[in-house]
Amino acid sequence: MRNYAEGENLEFLVMDYDKGSDADLLGQVVLECKEFDREGGFVGSLALTDCGKGFAATLRVQVEVVRFTPDPPISQFGSRLQVTMQSAKGLRAADWSIGGGRSDPFCTCEVEGKPHIKLETNYIDKTLEPVWDEVHEIPNYEYGDCLVFRVYDHDRGSDADLLGRSIVLDGTDFDRDGGFDDELKLLECGVGNNATLKVKIEILPPLMPDAPPVSQPGSRLSVTILSAKGLRAADWSFMGGGKSDPFCRCEIQDNPEFMFETIYIEKTLQPVWNEEHEFPCYTRGDNLDFQVFDYDKGSAADLLGKITLAGRDFDRDGGFEGELKLLQCGRGPQATLKVKVEVLPPLMPDAPPISEPGSRLQVTILSAKGLRAADWSLMGGGKSDPFCRCEIRGKPEFMFETLHIEKTLEPVWAEQHEIACYEKGDDLDFRVFDYDKGSAADLLGRITLASRNFDREGGFEGELRLLECGRGPQSSLKVKVEMLPPLLPDAPPVSEPGSRLKVTILSATGLRAADWGFMGGGKSDPFCRCEIRDKPEFKFETRHINKTLDPVWNEEHELPVYAQGDDLDFQVFDYDRGSAADLLGRITLAGRDFD
Repeated sequence: MRNYAEGENLEFLVMDYDKGSDADLLGQVVLECKEFDREGGFVGSLALTDCGKGFAATLRVQVEVVRFTPDPPISQFGSRLQVTMQSAKGLRAADWSIGGGRSDPFCTCEVEGKPHIKLETNYIDKTLEPVWDEVHEIPNYEYGDCLVFRVYDHDRGSDADLLGRSIVLDGTDFDRDGGFDDELKLLECGVGNNATLKVKIEILPPLMPDAPPVSQPGSRLSVTILSAKGLRAADWSFMGGGKSDPFCRCEIQDNPEFMFETIYIEKTLQPVWNEEHEFPCYTRGDNLDFQVFDYDKGSAADLLGKITLAGRDFDRDGGFEGELKLLQCGRGPQATLKVKVEVLPPLMPDAPPISEPGSRLQVTILSAKGLRAADWSLMGGGKSDPFCRCEIRGKPEFMFETLHIEKTLEPVWAEQHEIACYEKGDDLDFRVFDYDKGSAADLLGRITLASRNFDREGGFEGELRLLECGRGPQSSLKVKVEMLPPLLPDAPPVSEPGSRLKVTILSATGLRAADWGFMGGGKSDPFCRCEIRDKPEFKFETRHINKTLDPVWNEEHELPVYAQGDDLDFQVFDYDRGSAADLLGRITLAGRDFD
């Protein structure tokens, strides 16, 4: 017995075995620790209780506490485990047979407390002494990880029957020079059976030797999914053998907003993708999760294997290129995934920010390339009707959208917009959608442009590679972002306690048509609302002007209470009698621009 802790007592139960029913108790006794946790241990007879009237049964035992000093561990940060499940002997027969019965054994290995790490061998038909000799690998071993082995009988179409399990092996058993190579006596292996399992466990060095990281604030990642080998067949075939339609998903661990998927390759167990993708934001220490799936049209994809690549293995000069052994890849030898990962420098070199209080942004949405087809076409190929949305991250009130361009995967917008009230550190979120009249727009891709890349002399102009743009090569979006000075230069405020505001709403131009017209073109019935930001009790509205996109109001109003620093929110609506007004546009005027 292992893992004895000082102060623990031992309980003995003697049972009568009954095939097909519960065992009967013949007697029991507790041996206190003080009797055996001593020099020489305990040897002697123990009087059993609950052994039946008139019976004075005894149980003779020998108990000795064996103490040892474990060898020093040899693992280090990033070490791996090589686990060889070699063979088993003396297994029980789980399947009845005229000739004495057999089992179809396979072996599993799990890291306790980490159910996502599980290895399985192939099953061997009709034997009680299987020989697997399968070598598997567990990545990112941490000192203290414990292993448990289980042997099962494979039953097609029903749950596997347990044939035995090992004691829990901790690091003191294998995290040392020479590792572990021995037979383990199996527990829960059936009454009268003395089954054993032979395994070999070795500590392997990290996937890559130690090296200084090369990432810096603003770094990006280039990830190339090259190929996979030895995948399991997820789809049954009349011709025998079976195949899968594999695709690979990659995401930054614990950050699923940074994720991409390759195309799927039909009917193969050895796919070659050779797809290069880019993550725009990499933070030192981030790991990468890779998952390979079988694509099934109209149903959930089946997992073919998964693996995590630690940041230490690619955040270095030269990055990482090689094969990774997959976990949860089915029974038998481990499948592999070949990838290449490189840390890229920031999109733009370091430069001092030029924004100041009251700065504005001029954002030009130029074009996009390689978008996916969201709309099916009878003529084949398919198209989309793309438009682009831009907003300050975390501030959805500062948002604009381009027009949609019909039936294209390479739209050119060349639309210039202005965002007022930029604050240093604000990032920009870009999303490209497919426009669908009468239904929600479909996302074609998204990307965030960090402020460090445009809050500088000259701003930013270039292509951004989109995330969530569908399977296959990444789409791109071309934009130009420039920092504009405040609407007005700095000037001392003139307000004082008790000041009031006089606001004149003069006119608007270029409003959209919210009301459909029989004669074509359409119009709106615009009115304007003004309120002190975060003080909705101080607001007013103009009258509405019928059927125009260029209204002239010339209305003067007074707000009786103004506090230095208050901003003004203006919103223009289309008036609809008996229904809610439609927003035609809004803007905030900062207090610094009129006080």
